Amino acid sequence: MSDDLQTMLAELAGPPTVIEPAAVKARARELETRRRHRFTLGAVAAATVLVVGGVVAWRLPAGPDRRVDVTDTTQGPPATVFPSGWRDLAHLNSDAMTVANTMQDDARSLLWTGSLVVIPGLREALTFDPATNTFGALPPAPIDLSSTRGSYRGTLPWIWTGTEILRIDPTPLPADASGGSALGPLVGQAFSPATNTWRTMAPAPVEHLNGIAWADTQLLAWSRNGIHAYHPATDTWELLTDQSGPASDAGAENGSWTRTELVLVGRTAAAAFDPGARTWRTLPAPPAASDRTGTTAPMTSNPGVIRVQWTGSEVLAYDATTGTIHRLDVAAGTWRSSPSNGMVGRQSTRSALWAGDRFVVWGGPVYAPDGQDGSRGSNARDGAAWDPTTNTWQPIADIPEGAIPMNAVLAGQRFIALFQAGNTSTHDERMLVLQLHP
Repeated sequence: MSDDLQTMLAELAGPPTVIEPAAVKARARELETRRRHRFTLGAVAAATVLVVGGVVAWRLPAGPDRRVDVTDTTQGPPATVFPSGWRDLAHLNSDAMTVANTMQDDARSLLWTGSLVVIPGLREALTFDPATNTFGALPPAPIDLSSTRGSYRGTLPWIWTGTEILRIDPTPLPADASGGSALGPLVGQAFSPATNTWRTMAPAPVEHLNGIAWADTQLLAWSRNGIHAYHPATDTWELLTDQSGPASDAGAENGSWTRTELVLVGRTAAAAFDPGARTWRTLPAPPAASDRTGTTAPMTSNPGVIRVQWTGSEVLAYDATTGTIHRLDVAAGTWRSSPSNGMVGRQSTRSALWAGDRFVVWGGPVYAPDGQDGSRGSNARDGAAWDPTTNTWQPIADIPEGAIPMNAVLAGQRFIALFQAGNTSTHDERMLVLQLHP
């Protein structure tokens, strides 16, 4: 029994007394002081355990680097389940998805603006507010790309600059006599939440871009024609270099801004570009891929590196072929690799993401042997989380049955993922918004 409770019982057992208002206030201040003291002690004791990005992170005491340099990529599946699961936040029915044309553009990543998750669509875009678990929508963009539903897939992510959303799309051209379609020049559009309006951006100087990334104050766009920068303040494009990089493979769509350089990683090459000095430097290629232990189902193709991300201290390149994370020390220009996560090969770029303190991989198509290249059999429900501090993988709880991963985003300290579920043949479909949490 606490001292406060004993005191209260003793006072109640005694004769009635008259308490002056000043004494009541003094007693209240005394109890509040005790409560705050206990809270402070509890907070200090628990300060070593944090929840970041929906995943439990253990903060280790200061000391030497605890990371292990491991190059073996033949580790089997983890044996214990990581203590986390999926929390159901909201559902959206197929009618709303059709209106927003969202399902026709599910290859793009979700976008976090600091208050809303934006779900890109061909013309209209949905929004999700994690504070209220409710959906909304952006006004329709001035250039309507929804007429190409079923034939067009956007490949460039939408970018949040801190004040605007930038989107760049290829213009669809009319189908030819054979029914095929082609893509025309790029068009850019920018949305301002402050004014709730769109504007058309200045025309892009090239007809094709491999990738784009926001670099603090400017948009960096790379292609075989070099590196261009877009300046939102002046609505102008600038050619920074006409060189595509030390190796053509490094001009792939996988790149990340490190606050000083744009690092591009291909399957057999890597390079870094300094926009201030307008110079390239060659980086070693990521380690060669190798087969995973426990993986028997063949894949129809070799996706290689599908996600490149700066964590604040190193560049991570996730190799979907091996289930391995390659870690680049940008200053030293050296790579080291994690063990394999032991999962069957997954080809979806949308189901692998840095979660703030660890890298999470979940779901994806599973291919079954068919005597040739392999055929898609089902969608996996399992997943794994890699901890860079211990350089180990642990499995996470399975995603809900029937849910197909679309994409995900780190929304502040919440890891929010989008799934498609339901029966596509009967059009009884839903979009699920789930959060990964301890």
